[in-house]
Amino acid sequence: MPSKNTFTRHGDEIHIYREGWSTVAFTTFRDDYYDELTSVTWTEKDGYLVNNRLGFLHRYIMAKWYGEDMLSHMSEQGWIVDHMNNNGYDCRISNLEFLSTHHNVAKGQTVDVSVEKMRQHLAMTLCKDFSTGYYQIHLGCNDRIFLL
Repeated sequence: MPSKNTFTRHGDEIHIYREGWSTVAFTTFRDDYYDELTSVTWTEKDGYLVNNRLGFLHRYIMAKWYGEDMLSHMSEQGWIVDHMNNNGYDCRISNLEFLSTHHNVAKGQTVDVSVEKMRQHLAMTLCKDFSTGYYQIHLGCNDRIFLL
């Protein structure tokens, strides 16, 4: 049975859409999993993409990049796969990280809460440059900045 999703490739990203969704989901393109990822239907569950056979898209992507053994090991140790920008539809490898449950809760109660309040004044994104392994912070200011 063919997928009920529409998949388009834009450079190193795969965009995933389904009629009725309010937004487009996306993940990082790689030849070794493209056919498998696009052969199934992804549905939305609590803000995340999931498939009955492949599981949650963010965990699927982490398993493809780090290996099933690493994903299992990290999960057994109490680590979760975190979306750094809190967008469950953004499953690019640059937006996914292993984060301890404790740190995920702390992030949810601090940074994630503050982001919404700051958004009108300051835009901030976190991402991982997978080619270097370094994290990056991008800032954009909507207000004037005065240097003294």
